[in-house]
Amino acid sequence: MIKFHNRVIEFGSDKSSNTGDYKQVKLVNSAVLIWFYFIVFFTIVDTINGVFLERKIVAHIANSLIIFSLSTILYFNKKHFYKYAKLLFMVLLLIAINICTLIVNKGKNTEYFFVLIPILSLILYTKRWVSFLFLGVAIICFFIPYYLTDIYTENNANQTIKLGVFALFVIVFYLTNYFKVVNFENEKLLMLEKDKVLSDKIILQNQEKKLRELNQFSSHFFVNFSHEIRTPLTLIKGYTSQINKKKLPLEEAVKLQAVEEQTHTMQSIIDDIMNLGKLDANRLTVNTHFVNINEFLLKTSTSFRPLFEDKEIQFTFESSIRKVDVKIDYSLFEKVITNLLSNALKFTPSKGVVTLKLEQQEEQLFIKLIDTGIGIPEESINKLFDRFYQVKNDITKSQGSGIGLAFVKSIINLHHFDIEVQSTLDVGSIFTILIPTSAIKENRTKVIDNPKELLKKDTLEAILPNPKQGLNPNKILIVDDHKQMRTYIKSIVSEHHIVEASNGKEAVSFLEGNNFDLIITDYMMPIMDGFEFIKHIKEIGLETPVIVLTARTDTNGKLKMLRLGVDSYLCKPFLEEELKTQINKSIQLYDYMRKFKRELTQNENELLGKEAVLFYNKLQNFINKRLNDENFKVQDIADYFNVSNRTLNRKTKTLLGQSAQDLILEARLLRVKQIMEENPDKTKAEIALSVGLKNTSYLFKKFKLRFHENF
Repeated sequence: MIKFHNRVIEFGSDKSSNTGDYKQVKLVNSAVLIWFYFIVFFTIVDTINGVFLERKIVAHIANSLIIFSLSTILYFNKKHFYKYAKLLFMVLLLIAINICTLIVNKGKNTEYFFVLIPILSLILYTKRWVSFLFLGVAIICFFIPYYLTDIYTENNANQTIKLGVFALFVIVFYLTNYFKVVNFENEKLLMLEKDKVLSDKIILQNQEKKLRELNQFSSHFFVNFSHEIRTPLTLIKGYTSQINKKKLPLEEAVKLQAVEEQTHTMQSIIDDIMNLGKLDANRLTVNTHFVNINEFLLKTSTSFRPLFEDKEIQFTFESSIRKVDVKIDYSLFEKVITNLLSNALKFTPSKGVVTLKLEQQEEQLFIKLIDTGIGIPEESINKLFDRFYQVKNDITKSQGSGIGLAFVKSIINLHHFDIEVQSTLDVGSIFTILIPTSAIKENRTKVIDNPKELLKKDTLEAILPNPKQGLNPNKILIVDDHKQMRTYIKSIVSEHHIVEASNGKEAVSFLEGNNFDLIITDYMMPIMDGFEFIKHIKEIGLETPVIVLTARTDTNGKLKMLRLGVDSYLCKPFLEEELKTQINKSIQLYDYMRKFKRELTQNENELLGKEAVLFYNKLQNFINKRLNDENFKVQDIADYFNVSNRTLNRKTKTLLGQSAQDLILEARLLRVKQIMEENPDKTKAEIALSVGLKNTSYLFKKFKLRFHENF
């Protein structure tokens, strides 16, 4: 019934037409429906009371004609004959009131309904003369029962018909007209506002489009910017680390130390700018997992101890809790603590005190960094985390970019933590990070009496790098467009025979007639970049291991390379020891494969190569289909190929250099990487289940070892 009512009201109403017509058509349709409902209602009442059949035949005929006329009005509106519909409605209303007044309900003052006629005429017609015409007709019809019929006696007429009745019609008419004019003016203003809003909307859409284009441009710019800056940074850090400071005069050693410190500062600024760019593009996401916060704070602060000692600042780490796991993004939260420690080092004078403290109050954790530095003016505290804002003092005139604390605040917000600042000029500052209970693993906290128990030798040893490993001489191809970078890499692997190429195309020419034990290549190069170069290597079936050294830190670029089958992907600046370790592992695997194939005949090698490709494709398809099955095991693969587990492993190691279990794990880790990239909001448990594993700690431990990233 409601749907029918709403559908009838919309008959002929076109929102694309002007507002007045649209409203008038709906008003007429609504009035017709209400009139129709009244007829039905009173017919039912009369039938119940037994008076319906006693009505005069004229009344029944009148009702039938009214129903027909009402249906005609609706039909006219539906067919967009608005003028005829309005006129028929007004005439029908006049006739109906006259019938009630003169025939059906005579003598019962129904003539006062004529006051509706001028009101409706003002609403339905814009031309004023039409409304005045209906006003005159309504007044005449009102006086007919008094002067042209004997419905009312002379006494009744003398008492009822007064000048006030005429005044009533006129007053109602002019009041309705006044509100109509006001409403019309308001609608005009609304239309102007609507046009202005639409115009502003178009402007905003154009601006949004330009901003999107600018954002895409800036993202591209920052990738190239990173590539250009990280390469010379790597060279500076690499060469300075090779210099033996013990053999240098004291003055030169001090200068070298300053170079290293400034290089570190420059790298931090570049990283912050890059991450702010990701924040603006909504591409910076937190990959959180539970971390022992004591161990984390200890490791992060340990690298600052020599710096505090050099400046004669007393630095301590205090904790009243032995062990508590907090859900954080390890690398991002490390930037938070590092930035705060750097500021404390910068703004605390010699002989000052800096304390990093971990406290628990009720169920919340608090990380506090307390210093006896120069302090912050009260009027600057509220602006402290604004981008590019710097407190005016002698230190910030020559140091700082105003980016660090803004980035800190952004990371804290992404973790859904909070950070507060208390500071007094010439007294010091307290930065407090509030960690809610939702980020704390339950039942893992244990209060200790002596915070210094944490500073044990075995904990500090975990921070120290692994000893260097020696490598056997091999033939290595280095592909990089930066000459100094090639020279630096050569210095790292100087015990090997090195061939250099400045781009992928030049490297391809060196591959003809030469066998290399390893290829080290950059990603972004002119003429032929690293991606096209490696793609060419795989297409020609070259099995030489490939290590990518690049300034590209974006995940998409890394995944593209890994999908091509590179052995390792290292971002600049990289650790020399890390590169040497990757070179050693890659060459060892290649030597094993080469030794095995050396024992085969030429035909066996050719057949082995073809079989390896077919076998690998068939194996990968089967693994990918069963990857989300938690019951998927090596035995399933063996059954699929109709061989024993031992035979399967021997075949995979021979053809592919890995065991079947390693291949399954690699496929799972790559799928995890893809899921994390496409659905960063998924939890560890959800990701683990999607690759058929329940043991999340095992999976993400392997993930970290494979990609050097935390969840």
